[in-house]
Amino acid sequence: MVMDGSVNKSAEMSMLEALLASAVDGIITIRADGTIVSANPAAGALFKYGQEEFTGRNVKFLMPEPYQGEHDGYLASYLRSGDKKIIGIGREVQGLRSDGTVFPMHLSVSEYIVDGARFFTGIIHDLSERNQTERALQHALKMDAIGQLTGGIAHDFNNLLTVIIGNLELLEMRIESSAERDLISEAQEAAELGARLTSRLLAFARRSPLEPAAIELNDLTLGLTEILHRTLGE
Repeated sequence: MVMDGSVNKSAEMSMLEALLASAVDGIITIRADGTIVSANPAAGALFKYGQEEFTGRNVKFLMPEPYQGEHDGYLASYLRSGDKKIIGIGREVQGLRSDGTVFPMHLSVSEYIVDGARFFTGIIHDLSERNQTERALQHALKMDAIGQLTGGIAHDFNNLLTVIIGNLELLEMRIESSAERDLISEAQEAAELGARLTSRLLAFARRSPLEPAAIELNDLTLGLTEILHRTLGE
């Protein structure tokens, strides 16, 4: 059975349309002047436009500034000089959705000629999820580094406070003056507050399960009054 060329061409067009419709990434084709010829359903979902809203418009409406204002100049420069910045290379750029939100995307552009007319096809891959994953990983690494630093500092301070508290207890046994004992008592309270703070820092650094408990804020504040008074003065 022999099929004529028109039937073959029709089948090829149907296959091409099915391929574009099923593609996960956005695919947009433009003329040499930037006018959109076609856009697949994935492009419509990505930019939040209906497919009918693409055709006939300059592709720059899908770009935020300053790229929107620079696009026609870049395209004209390429047609004049052949100097490629994205075409045939691909890079990360930004896209502009219909609701005004800007998102990161990878754009790769290919060029072809049909019946003497030049066309460009852009394949667009949304990088939002990848970038969010990278930011989450960076945040986790940063928090891990902070935890390690905090743990080291808290451990060293804890050792210092242990020495201070021990010496204050020995000194208290040798002093008989009530005024001096009061000063030592205040120093011990301050050291114990510092020890509790380092304990919390160590718990944070080790990611230990915390046990929240209700406290009387007034009593805690009043307990710090003497220490703050001596530190801050009048």
